[in-house]
Amino acid sequence: LAATAIGKTEIALALAGLLALAAAVIGGCGKDIKLDTYDPPAEQSAANWRTWVIGNPAKLAVPPPPAADSAQEKKETDELKRVKDKRTLAEEREARFWSLEPPVRPWLATALNHWTHRRKTDPVAAARSYALLSVAMYDATVAAWHWKYHYRRKNPPVEPLFPRGDYPSYPSEHAAIAGAALLVSNKEEV
Repeated sequence: LAATAIGKTEIALALAGLLALAAAVIGGCGKDIKLDTYDPPAEQSAANWRTWVIGNPAKLAVPPPPAADSAQEKKETDELKRVKDKRTLAEEREARFWSLEPPVRPWLATALNHWTHRRKTDPVAAARSYALLSVAMYDATVAAWHWKYHYRRKNPPVEPLFPRGDYPSYPSEHAAIAGAALLVSNKEEV
């Protein structure tokens, strides 16, 4: 949009409208999940989606997981069991928020909440930050799924807090999304 043809106020209002639309979409995302019958969605083709910024995810250096039946894998499994046995109700509540489906949902909701509750929100800056956050998380998702099917690591033999699908566990798309969101949020002051 050219600022000369359309005033800055109109651009700001249009962007604010887009943010409001995004809020409505996020508010409507997801559904109540019955954990006893829930099968998490897996988007196996995500590894082949076209990225916006990173190019070919194969060019990213993602180290391999520990070898199956190695001492390192046993150490990681033992740590998962220890954390599982000692987690508190507050930790479970926090995990439930950050494990919403789709995995980008809590990050987008948090960013939108941040921008809408600021007293002097610049709609253009908010829209820019929201767009950068969305693109970074999308690319992180594509890269995570690429490497999941490259390494094909099985799920650890620990009862999870939430149901998990029968697809490779490493790297975690939630962790990849969180890393991308934090990088963008820190740079954009989201």
